[in-house]
Amino acid sequence: MPTLSWPEITLLLIAGAAFALILSNRIRPDIVAVLVLLGLGVSGILPPEQALAGFSKPAVITIVGLFVITAALERTGVVQRIATGLAYLSGTSETRMVAVFMGAGALLSLVMNNIAAGAVLLPAAVSVARQSNVRESRVLMPLAFGTLLGGMATLFTTANIIVSGSLQAPGQHGLTMLDFLPSGGAMVLAGMLYMLLIGRRLLPNRESVGRAMVSRPNLSQTYQLDERLWEVRVHPGSPMANHRLGETVLGAQLGLTVVGIWHDREAKIPPATDELIAPEDILLVTGREERVRQLEAQHTTIGRFGYHRNASPNLSVHLTEVVIGPRSPAIGQTLKDLRFRTKFGLTTVALWREGRSYRTDVGDFTLQAGDALLMVGAPGRIRLLAEEPGY
Repeated sequence: MPTLSWPEITLLLIAGAAFALILSNRIRPDIVAVLVLLGLGVSGILPPEQALAGFSKPAVITIVGLFVITAALERTGVVQRIATGLAYLSGTSETRMVAVFMGAGALLSLVMNNIAAGAVLLPAAVSVARQSNVRESRVLMPLAFGTLLGGMATLFTTANIIVSGSLQAPGQHGLTMLDFLPSGGAMVLAGMLYMLLIGRRLLPNRESVGRAMVSRPNLSQTYQLDERLWEVRVHPGSPMANHRLGETVLGAQLGLTVVGIWHDREAKIPPATDELIAPEDILLVTGREERVRQLEAQHTTIGRFGYHRNASPNLSVHLTEVVIGPRSPAIGQTLKDLRFRTKFGLTTVALWREGRSYRTDVGDFTLQAGDALLMVGAPGRIRLLAEEPGY
């Protein structure tokens, strides 16, 4: 029986170590790949020029460029705006939801990685399904199928790029977008027609075991926020314009809570007390109607223009319920006494006590054990509060 040479043994050891590291999930796969590259070069199995030759391949550069484009689309907010528009277009019809999200997944997959395309549309799909009382699986499965089908109609998937590079290596013509689009586009159309006419009838119409065991209540409905959620447009010449939020009459005199401020296309949720209010800003306010209407004397327009409903579902803001524990140091104090917003960067929009929701003058209530506070803020701030004793 022939024995293995030392380079062969070294190669098996490197491959085995890489496989073990990937399975352990302790080191990122891309770092493992770099370690393998270094191992092959340092051990002498591959000369340095061959070990690094892959970085000169057009396929590798194209894949890197694809990830750069994907990240740029996400960070500039293009994808989030698309998701927001899709949520508006889908309405409450299940058939329309399937068509809109499946088609959007296929289109985004033409220029993005399949997994990234599905990931950025997933929050919007889940939000629309829940608001329309449609099982999430009946929207998410067509979305997943759409991203897979869209990947068949484009050159910009990992497998297709590698195949094109392999053809170019021996001098043949590489593949182009038009090589995939006719057949891939036909597959996308056929898949969508099948899903709309037949496939959607076969989708599961049951709740997952995890979701059935851990039901997530709609906190906005539980606290009846929509009844006291108002949008206040600050006109030029208003006493509030060009002043900081903490200097206005909103909280100190009227007992209102400002949940967010829309400035042009930018939303600050929740806003800091030193946030400057500019003319034409939209303030999202909670409180009694008679108190909110007093702001009309401040040269503002009160209404419900739909800004908070049309806000991007990908804003990194969470609505969270916080319960005061039986030995919490907050018992007997008010949120103003605790300087809660300054310390944690969270805004309390409602308080639940003895089966009733309070949404005005929340900062003046003396806290009791068992009180539930509805808060809005960034996920990192919420995690910071979770580490505090008594909450």
